[in-house]
Amino acid sequence: MDRRDGRPTERDEMDALGDAYSRKYDRVYELSLDSGRVIRTLFTKRYGHCEWVTSVAYLADGTLASAAMDAKICVWSPSGVRCTDMTGHSGSISALVGIGTSIVSTGYDQTVRVWDSRSGAETALLAGHRAPVLCVAVDGASRAVTGGRDALACAWDIGAGARIGRMAGHKGHVTAARWLGDGVTRGDGGGAGDLFATGAQDGHVRVWDLRARRAVANVAVHVTEAGAGAVGDIGVCTATSPFDVVTSGADQRVCVLDSRRGFSVRWSMDEHRDYVYSLAVGGRIALSGAGDGTLLAHDVVAGRPLWALGANEAAVRCIECDGDTVVASGDDGNAIVYKAG
Repeated sequence: MDRRDGRPTERDEMDALGDAYSRKYDRVYELSLDSGRVIRTLFTKRYGHCEWVTSVAYLADGTLASAAMDAKICVWSPSGVRCTDMTGHSGSISALVGIGTSIVSTGYDQTVRVWDSRSGAETALLAGHRAPVLCVAVDGASRAVTGGRDALACAWDIGAGARIGRMAGHKGHVTAARWLGDGVTRGDGGGAGDLFATGAQDGHVRVWDLRARRAVANVAVHVTEAGAGAVGDIGVCTATSPFDVVTSGADQRVCVLDSRRGFSVRWSMDEHRDYVYSLAVGGRIALSGAGDGTLLAHDVVAGRPLWALGANEAAVRCIECDGDTVVASGDDGNAIVYKAG
């Protein structure tokens, strides 16, 4: 393992939070970001996936869960190579996230499903989309928002297993979703935790108020002069008061939306030269990954670029930050771990 300050320390495909990733399609590798060594290879003839791994997440108790095109979720034992299978989806699983002891998964079977990670039981089948469900985001109050190819965003009460909002307005696939914070009080007495943002292939970012069941902002932030556009990812910067929304898109830009001014565009940064697919925001820094493999860092508060890295040889699809460690992964099948220093 090559370890150099500020240089890549590991190359492998990653689709995960923390230090788990997938590199050979149907298996998951767990590694230590401190040592750069592989800890476990999560695949055997008896346990694991038989199709492409699409999503990996660590749960609140540190347990690792993975999902794949084989329509199966695997919850892995803390040691060894054994897992509990969760089956119920009838098509490829597009995403999974953990919320407490529950797992929320979305799939091409047009469903959202909730699972008990301890027992492996499906606790809720949430129907409401009319096309494959592409993305999911959870908040700190047992709620989730999902986006689908039907141009809908749906909000769900995970504990009750019920839909609590159906938001229509986008003109294309909803490709990104993000809750906009917990515990921040608005001027009307509501909380920012009632707000979530969605982005779609129409190039618009919409901010929704779950209490009012309506959009409070519709920003054509990533629409080109020709009228086309698409949103790649959405992040939240809490270094500003109360917060700003950071977005990326097919127009090669990273934008900052000012929550104090109706989510109008405060900064537009156009240093990328390709579709910006991925974002990770920490403090006042936003990292963005583009289709040409470039990774850029931006100062969200000042609205300026800081530095650039040639991270991958193809599109950067996933960025994760943990203290002084950054991991970027992409379509070239590689993940690169950078250590500050």
